[in-house]
Amino acid sequence: MTKRILFAVLIAVSSGNFLGAQITFTVQATANSTGYGYTDGLNYTFVFQTGGSYPNASTLSANSVFLGTDNLWIEEELSENSLFLGVTGTGLQGTFARSASPYSYVGNESGGRLILRVGRDYGASGNIGLSALDSTMLSGINFNIPDVLLSSPAFSGFFSDPVGYWASHVGNYLPVDSGRTLWLEDTSDVVIMDFTPTSVTVAAVPEPTTVALGLGVAVLGLALVRRRRVRSGVS
Repeated sequence: MTKRILFAVLIAVSSGNFLGAQITFTVQATANSTGYGYTDGLNYTFVFQTGGSYPNASTLSANSVFLGTDNLWIEEELSENSLFLGVTGTGLQGTFARSASPYSYVGNESGGRLILRVGRDYGASGNIGLSALDSTMLSGINFNIPDVLLSSPAFSGFFSDPVGYWASHVGNYLPVDSGRTLWLEDTSDVVIMDFTPTSVTVAAVPEPTTVALGLGVAVLGLALVRRRRVRSGVS
């Protein structure tokens, strides 16, 4: 009986159906100029982690779009779930904090164009808790990278959970269009730096509770093995 329970829990954890995952977008990008603590031609890393799953479309802005050619999730109100849990990187300082007037989005458009923004609404006051390398506070970080998700599947034409959707895009991608770009905005909504992304990695990361559960299962398994050896007289 104990073996059956252990096996069932292992299946639940390994299948990813127990507690789900979060998605991270890791972008390697080269600075296009020198300033604000950045150096022209040097490579910087930006990492964005989604805030978890969305059970239905009502948790997102009505401006979100799910067509036969687009999937775009938009966050515009504090009453909505936050799209992003954290933002880090070698090119950033501080700790990400959701704005009191959020305006963030993540989307995939026909042809594999990745668009992503984490920030506050244009014209509002405040920042997102992050600064450039010279400590200039930021109101937003944007991506607009054409032709990057080359393995993009067909669009369903209706809302899908963003975590589940992006989990089907896990992999490493190389932007191929010269229009690819990434830029930082200060608290006056002025673009202070822009970069050319050289690679994008989409990864699924288990939630901490899922990892803890997996460790618990491993410990239980070791205890059962040890108990069986003791009973059989094996040391």
